Amino acid sequence: MFHVPHRLTTETRTAYDPSGRTMYLEACKVYGVVPASYFLLHIQDPELNMMHHGLGPQGAKALAVPLVTNTFIVKLSLQDNWLEGEGGAAIAEMLKENCYITGKSSIPVRHS
Repeated sequence: MFHVPHRLTTETRTAYDPSGRTMYLEACKVYGVVPASYFLLHIQDPELNMMHHGLGPQGAKALAVPLVTNTFIVKLSLQDNWLEGEGGAAIAEMLKENCYITGKSSIPVRHS
């Protein structure tokens, strides 16, 4: 099961947000990363192409949080984002929970 930090589950229960925008902004604070404006602009698109955005492991963790419940995105591409083991694991766990993302490009893990 995908682990959502406790601070996220208690602080973001204001209004229902099917896209996960609010959850993503809170996750970015928790993981100490700047929100990816491209993700916020395309959070309700059926295809999310986030190739070459330099997310890193913490950014991937933040991205995985709203994607667990996002029902808009059905195809995801995260190539060349330096996800490393932690980020790749967060994305893998998210994919176990999200049954809507059925099309994926390969997500190679790049090590430093």
